[in-house]
Amino acid sequence: MFTDLFWQEGFPANNDQDFAEQVKTHDSEVVNVKGTLLRSVEFAPHTGSFFHRTISLDYGILIHGALTLVLDDNKRVLLKPGDVVVQRGTIHAWMNETDEWTRMYCVMLPADKVTVGEKELESEFKPIPADWKASHV
Repeated sequence: MFTDLFWQEGFPANNDQDFAEQVKTHDSEVVNVKGTLLRSVEFAPHTGSFFHRTISLDYGILIHGALTLVLDDNKRVLLKPGDVVVQRGTIHAWMNETDEWTRMYCVMLPADKVTVGEKELESEFKPIPADWKASHV
């Protein structure tokens, strides 16, 4: 579950715009390609996200609970409140492997696509392999 707390278009930011209207009127895109985005993300116990890559630079700050960052090689990092993750176009997933809700705040900025060799990587969303869903923490 996620809620956009603020959506601002343009660089540099225009501090004369109405704060409330920026959140209410933006489109349904996952990333704001024209500016910044502040998002609250909550995970119920024993749930997770898809593997995903967005064309953005993301700062994630875990506020409540414990959350596992899973990379596409099944490397895992357990986050606790106050931990910060910087995602730079990396494909990843989030898993709440605990019995309590978690909350993370994410600041997302548009970015150039990641390039590997001659190939530009696109946004991507895919399921986590079923055998990876068991706790490895």
